[in-house]
Amino acid sequence: MSKLIFGRVEAWLLWLVVLLGLFGMVAFGGLVLLIERGSGFGGAAGRAAHELAAIPLTLRELSRPDRRTYAFASRFDGIPSGWSFAAGTPPKGLAGYLLVSRLDGDRQRHAVELLDLSDWTIRHTWLPDADRLLEGVTPLSPLVENTNMSRAYYRAIHPFLLDTGGLVIKDQYSPAIGIDACARRDWFLNEPVFSHSAEMDANGDLWMPAHPVVAPELRWKKQFRDDSLVRLSPDGKILETISMREVVINAGKSYLLFPTTVFDDDPLHVNDIQPVLADGPHWKKGDLFVSMRGPSLVLLYRPSTGKIIWMQAGPWLKQHDIDILDDHRISIFSNNTTDYGNGPRVDGHSDVMIHDFDTGETTTPWSKVFADNDVETTFEGLADTLPGGYLFVEEANSGRLLLISPSGELVGQYINRAGDGQVYRMGWSRYIAAQYGDPIAERLEKVHCDE
Repeated sequence: MSKLIFGRVEAWLLWLVVLLGLFGMVAFGGLVLLIERGSGFGGAAGRAAHELAAIPLTLRELSRPDRRTYAFASRFDGIPSGWSFAAGTPPKGLAGYLLVSRLDGDRQRHAVELLDLSDWTIRHTWLPDADRLLEGVTPLSPLVENTNMSRAYYRAIHPFLLDTGGLVIKDQYSPAIGIDACARRDWFLNEPVFSHSAEMDANGDLWMPAHPVVAPELRWKKQFRDDSLVRLSPDGKILETISMREVVINAGKSYLLFPTTVFDDDPLHVNDIQPVLADGPHWKKGDLFVSMRGPSLVLLYRPSTGKIIWMQAGPWLKQHDIDILDDHRISIFSNNTTDYGNGPRVDGHSDVMIHDFDTGETTTPWSKVFADNDVETTFEGLADTLPGGYLFVEEANSGRLLLISPSGELVGQYINRAGDGQVYRMGWSRYIAAQYGDPIAERLEKVHCDE
């Protein structure tokens, strides 16, 4: 054995092994690069190489604290799991539904629930299974995280309820998927990848942020996220794509793409698109409000002319979720996230800001109740104004929902705590008006699915 281990090796053989090793490394890297760029040239060998190259990333994810859970959930100690109400019982007189999107720690998968606000019962539950929905789907974008493609980690971000009883879902930076009432796949879009919000326009089409990757031959020498506004039909056909890179360049605002002298592959970070449904004194039907987290910027864009009509950075910070309140006011969920060198943190508390186009003023009417209840989500998060003046808030990262009365009092809250004691993250829930949700809820009553 010692002769075999310590025996003399001919120099030519050693060099041959080195050269073959170098050739193998180049070939392996080439196969991985082809798969990353969406080429099918490598076939099964390319897919295998791509999976092998992803092992370090997967191991890194597994070694981190469970990113599905909220690390500071101790601040909810003493608050019951699920819904609890200040008066002991739910408020009466509410109409409509909450489409609650959450990571279900007990099921170890994502769940979407249609909660009837008239009696606080769950009328239907969807349990999207990423292992099945994305079976055989090879990510075509380097933005897709492998863990997001698995049942345990997949989040259905801001699911949109279709009148068929199905949903349009996606995780952050993942394929878009249309599912039926039993969470079976109707369609999917693998390219580009989608994220964040999903909102319907006046024509019944959906607007969602999408993220093509700019090819190096288009001047960029590194991967660059070309955040785009995509309009697609409810059955998954892309109808229009608007590159925000081109929009800001054409508007003479290239400084938004280059905020520092250091290369930033994600300077805009579009996280919400809110279609305008009716003409008003400050906007027209078909316009789009767009939120960009990177520069803390909200703008009003008119697709019919390709022009930016209005834009403002701050006083909101790293905001998510724009809602149109009436013909002259919008609400903006401000995360109030800062980073003084020790990582992103919420400065004080998150908030909802109301911007009035008639006066140009921005106010914070909910600030006290947000401060009193320590509302904070470093990223994500949203707020919807309900009929009657109630405010629905989601702390997405923190795993909590809140219901606030018109007088600014916390009347109910939901803690997404599982049986293991961990608080799991939410997935961008939404309010659904009764006139839209009632016929769908009736249709879903007749649907029976196997979990």
